[in-house]
Amino acid sequence: MTDGFAGTDPLLAQQIQTLSDNRRTQAIELARLNFRNFMADLFSGDILSPFDPPVVPDWPMLDLAHRVHNGMPKLNVPLGRIFWAKAAQDLPVIGLNIPKGASPQDLIAGFGAFATAQHSTPFCRPVFVTQRLDILPFLGRYGFAIHHQWGPVTATDLVHLSDRYDLGQLRDLLDGTLIWKR
Repeated sequence: MTDGFAGTDPLLAQQIQTLSDNRRTQAIELARLNFRNFMADLFSGDILSPFDPPVVPDWPMLDLAHRVHNGMPKLNVPLGRIFWAKAAQDLPVIGLNIPKGASPQDLIAGFGAFATAQHSTPFCRPVFVTQRLDILPFLGRYGFAIHHQWGPVTATDLVHLSDRYDLGQLRDLLDGTLIWKR
């Protein structure tokens, strides 16, 4: 137990180990609390903000974003605040595509199914890929990685997502259908 603290006072080593164990226990409990809050928010039905512009801006700069990101280091994708894993950084990054036209009921079902499966045994670090702006506050509240698109995901976007987030696959949030795999 104290091998990592060779040469230190055994009492001090024991106290440090106890603090480490307490921190892990508290992190797990905090994730459980955040999961309960997430599910309560989800099933309250009030997950969409009132702002979602109906018109896609015609910005010629959008293509430039792909070129600017080329060669930049990969982003660290968090697990989100509602899950806990001992070695979260070792989990694969999976994109979950949120369909633009999905109804609130479909989103609630999709998020609920994903969160329930992920909570029991975390299997990925999710990146939510969406064209919607109305879902961003809900996802951001729980510390998820979000990639906003102004249009449907293209082959160029998939390369960008793979390069930026180390994305291994993209699935549909609602039914889990595999959209793309590296």
